[in-house]
Amino acid sequence: MRWGMRWQPTGGIWPWVPSAAGKKGNLYLKTILWREITFFDKHTNTGEVVLRMSGDTVLIQDAMGEKVGKLFQLLVMFLGGFAVAFAQGWLLTLVIATIPLLVFAGAMAAVVIEHIIGSIRTVASFTREKQAVAKYNRPLKSAYSSGVSIRESLCH
Repeated sequence: MRWGMRWQPTGGIWPWVPSAAGKKGNLYLKTILWREITFFDKHTNTGEVVLRMSGDTVLIQDAMGEKVGKLFQLLVMFLGGFAVAFAQGWLLTLVIATIPLLVFAGAMAAVVIEHIIGSIRTVASFTREKQAVAKYNRPLKSAYSSGVSIRESLCH
């Protein structure tokens, strides 16, 4: 048996999961009820709808229970590891804590370049290459300057 919030019926998060799955089931029912009558004649029958609805609700409940428990477990592990690392060497911990900020800025640059490459014909047809490069450089410069400022503040 795996440990997690899903296996503790009296836990704080577990009672939330069935109600959320029930809400999803109600939404599913409302969606089905708004269908035209001919949909059931052509694509499915009543028994199949009931079977799918009950089966899908159980699947949602199982998935949400596992995911919420795993999220809670990983969050506690991360915060606990961060606290231990901070107690052992606070300066290195602060340096390591800045890495997600730099990764986020790099991800922003990746989104920009993906958008530009996806519409490269439009960029080229309007001769906007210089503006595209400038738009790509903005998040990179931001990441670089924030990394340099963090490094300087920690080193001095």
